[in-house]
Amino acid sequence: MVSLLSTRGYAATSLSEVLAASEAPRGSIYHHFPGGKDELVEAAVRRTLEGAIRTLEGMRGLDLPGVLAAFAASWRGILEYTDCTGACAIMAVSVGADKQELRELAAEAFRQWEEELADILRSAGMPEGRCAEQARFLLASYEGAVLLGRAQHSLAVFDAVDGVIRSAVLSV
Repeated sequence: MVSLLSTRGYAATSLSEVLAASEAPRGSIYHHFPGGKDELVEAAVRRTLEGAIRTLEGMRGLDLPGVLAAFAASWRGILEYTDCTGACAIMAVSVGADKQELRELAAEAFRQWEEELADILRSAGMPEGRCAEQARFLLASYEGAVLLGRAQHSLAVFDAVDGVIRSAVLSV
């Protein structure tokens, strides 16, 4: 489900596609996810967030340039893995879901992601007063860089934006 949300978006991801991609029996999906697509989407948002938090935890102990490089690499990896056709599954839900509950879940996932990133930045030596705003800036900027890279089917676009992002954060 995460992969389908990442590459196809919320609206274009149907339960039939999930079944085909997973090769799971229809009854099994409904047994584990009786709420259907919405329950699968909720699980995908939570799984994406858990993966993002694990990735950030792997950056603990790095200095600020190291954190920025690792964070950029994690975003670039989305484009590399999907041949520039993927994006963030949480973003797909936040812009594509028609249900308020799902958009709120995505918003909460972004808040948690920001908080964890701010903590990682703090541990990397960023001054306390800058951590929250820079975490928000980094998350929004890399989301945008991935979307531009996807739209233009170009890692070079992502890399150019990445350079500007890192310069901006390190020069303040």
